[in-house]
Amino acid sequence: MASSLPDLFVFLLENGHHVWEDQSLIKWRKRDAHVPLRCHDSIEGSLKYWYERNKVNFLVSNSAVWDDDAVPGALDSAALWVKDLPFVKSLSGYWKFFLASSPRNVPVNFYDTAFQDSEWETLPVPSNWQMHGFDRPIYTNVYPFPLDPPFVPVDNPTGCYRTYFHIPKEWKGRRILLHFEAVDSAFCAWLNGVLMGYRVIHNLGLKWLQRDFLHFVDE
Repeated sequence: MASSLPDLFVFLLENGHHVWEDQSLIKWRKRDAHVPLRCHDSIEGSLKYWYERNKVNFLVSNSAVWDDDAVPGALDSAALWVKDLPFVKSLSGYWKFFLASSPRNVPVNFYDTAFQDSEWETLPVPSNWQMHGFDRPIYTNVYPFPLDPPFVPVDNPTGCYRTYFHIPKEWKGRRILLHFEAVDSAFCAWLNGVLMGYRVIHNLGLKWLQRDFLHFVDE
């Protein structure tokens, strides 16, 4: 019986196939890479946006202290780049987070909208979980695990992230993209419990078209 690629991918993933070890499958539903684009509602708004973001406060940057007290400022800085842009919403902030020892040990159906994550930890996004007490940082210039391509070790720390956000109903009918600035390395993205895409990547921007998976709200 014939099957579509989306159906096949979901079947493979949900039935224990290690898609992250499949060298023939490095992406699914991911948009092709392109130069950064910004949406502006006027020429004046565009010029103001770039002018504001090209101003550097050297006094603040030189006095920055990179510890846990600096996290709120770092999140504000990440959100600044899309602040006041029309039809752009920053998802930077504190997400629910669970670290599993391997992909096989992630919580069952953690991506479902009804899943209870109240006992999970929180983690600032963007950030590296190793810098916030999860797993261990790797300070070495050699490969961190034995080379046996395309296989990876059974012990393969896997992070599970959850967050909630609202999309205004004024966006309905527009092409809406979910954009990750950087992820390391193989990961899947779900939206409202629906598998939206997959990619094996290292610290590059990723986008998925998400209009078909959204629920629009008044506020």
